[in-house]
Formats: sequence, C-alpha cells, structure tokens
Amino acid sequence: MPTKFAVGTSILAKRWKYSWMFVTNLDFDDDDSTNATDVFSRLALLFTESRHNSDSFIKFVDRVLESCRSPQVNLVRIHVYYKVRESSLLKWIDKAVRLNVRELDLRLSLSRLPVSLRTCKTLTKLVFHRTGRDRHASKCWECPYKVSLPCLKTLDIDVCDDPHENAFRVISGCPLLENLSLEVYRVWGEYERQQDYIFNIPTLKRLKLMLGYDLVNHKVVLNVPKLEHIRQTIVLYLLYSVI
Repeated sequence: MPTKFAVGTSILAKRWKYSWMFVTNLDFDDDDSTNATDVFSRLALLFTESRHNSDSFIKFVDRVLESCRSPQVNLVRIHVYYKVRESSLLKWIDKAVRLNVRELDLRLSLSRLPVSLRTCKTLTKLVFHRTGRDRHASKCWECPYKVSLPCLKTLDIDVCDDPHENAFRVISGCPLLENLSLEVYRVWGEYERQQDYIFNIPTLKRLKLMLGYDLVNHKVVLNVPKLEHIRQTIVLYLLYSVI
C-alpha cells in the first residue's frame, strides 16, 4: 500500500494518529495518481515532467522519513519519474539506511551511489533502475569507491555505459550474492571497450543478463559453481528524438 494512504489513516481515530510512524514498509511513488506502468504512459511522463510540481511530494517524503520510528524497516520503495533534486534523493537514501532497511527499491536518477548505500550493513536486496530521460543518457551513475554490502543476496541494476566502472564494482562488494539481474544498454563514446564480462561469483544461484544488441561481441565468462538458473536476453533499444 502506498505510504500516503497509511499516513491518511491518522485522521480516522485518535488511537491511529501516530500508528503510521511505526510501519515497516515505506512506499513512495511520485506518479501514484496515474499508475503509469505501460510503455506509452511512461513516455507521456517524459514529455510532461517539466509541468509536474514535485514540491509537495518532496515535503511528504521528507516528513515521513523524518517521523518514522520503526527500529528496522523491511522495505523502502522510492520511484521518481519527475524532476527531483539529487540532493533530496541522496537524503532519502541516507535516511533509509539509518532506518536499517533490508530491501531498497529505487527507480530514480543519480549521478553516483552515496557512501551510505555502498556500505549498508543491513541491506539484503537492492533494486536500482534509472528513470526519465536519463535512462538512455550517455553518462551513467558512478561508483568510484569500494563497495561493502555484506548481507546483500539479491541485486537488480541497469547501466548504460561500461559496467566495469559501476555494476561490477558493486557486485564485487557482495560476498553473499545469490540472485543477480544486470541490464547493460548500448556502450557510448569513450566507454566503448571490448572487455570481457567476467562473473566471478561463487555464491550466485540465479543470473539474468540483458545486453543491448550492439554488445553481443562482448565475451561473457562465468565462474559461478553454484549457478542453478541463467537467462540471457539481447535487447534492441530504439533511440528517438523529440522535435
């Protein structure tokens, strides 16, 4: 259930006034009003995001995260399809980590992974996908520093440049990783390299690998002795421009 409905129950009875502060699942989506899950609805979001007033959404997320009193949160889901300042996104992630979050589902645009996320000790599942116009941008999120996610077992991420510069650095910091879904878009410009995709993950059981059509020449090397299931998909991405 979206968190805004949980907060709304506070007006129904005095005894429920502060109950929402102790929920263990926090779900924030700046497009709950349209529930746009299909491709055409998402495209519509891209073309209308400049007209969307995100101030009320930012204030709401700020208030809920600051008011949360749960000692440990099971799930924090933050989906942002409109324009929100990166400083706000980073603050929300930091707060989720301080709440000892176990599962983090992010669909938003960042230029880098914050240190709090790279070193979260309680995280068992991380989903991180970019949204909006940045999804096919020539520059992806950066991960220049060491990653330490000692409890992470499930990782689902996408990148649009050389995965050795970000995705593989995250993977190397997950000693218990069992489930991996990695999507790599077209490698652009200065990031175009012919390095092999080497998966050296002794604990991995399930692998889902999606590559752009022009990445098929990259050699995929698997050193995954416990692997039980693998799925590889070649994806054709359509590039378009808006006049």
